[in-house]
Amino acid sequence: MRKANVVGVGIGFRQREGRPLDELAIIVSVTHKVPRERLSPDDLIPSELEGVPVDVQAVGELRALRA
Repeated sequence: MRKANVVGVGIGFRQREGRPLDELAIIVSVTHKVPRERLSPDDLIPSELEGVPVDVQAVGELRALRA
């Protein structure tokens, strides 16, 4: 998913106020959340994809760890 601030996509449980819910969703990890009105139309993330809910979660910058 090539959109502004997106650093990862996976499957997991939706979260509300940092707590997991009993609802599976497509998790879109972003560096930081941005108000919808400040995003270009191409960078908007839909609330669902093919009937599956989408949850945007802010995770910050991701870096690989050295072994």
